[in-house]
Amino acid sequence: MEFVRIGTRIPIFLPQRITPELCEMLRQFHPLFISIHSNHPRELTLEVREALDAWPTPAFRSATSRCCSGTSTTTGGHEGHVQKLLLCRVRPYYIYQCDLIAGSAHLRTSVRRGVQIMDALRGHTTGYAVPHYVIDAPGGGAKCR
Repeated sequence: MEFVRIGTRIPIFLPQRITPELCEMLRQFHPLFISIHSNHPRELTLEVREALDAWPTPAFRSATSRCCSGTSTTTGGHEGHVQKLLLCRVRPYYIYQCDLIAGSAHLRTSVRRGVQIMDALRGHTTGYAVPHYVIDAPGGGAKCR
């Protein structure tokens, strides 16, 4: 095994699950990559920040967010989100434009809007806060922009 990657929303929706025992168990794995799935800056509460601070180090912590409709698709919403992630010592890794999934159309924004969001982030925040933009094409085959 070359590395361990964990993709999770647990620190976001159940931060009390990040216990000293869990962190001690995870410390045996190196290198450890932890991708936090966060969709909005309001998710990054004090409890979540404390849980993220407890994750075992050294670990590469990154974040994934969906390219959704609503406040998170406004330029300010994404800029605030990525900057708040950095304050939690989590690097924004990618914004995910997911494939059409039954029942999720109300959460989806256009690819054009996703590109606008990415263009608005570049030059308006630190490069560390600018994630990749990933489009999951129908049937798989995600493409990066």
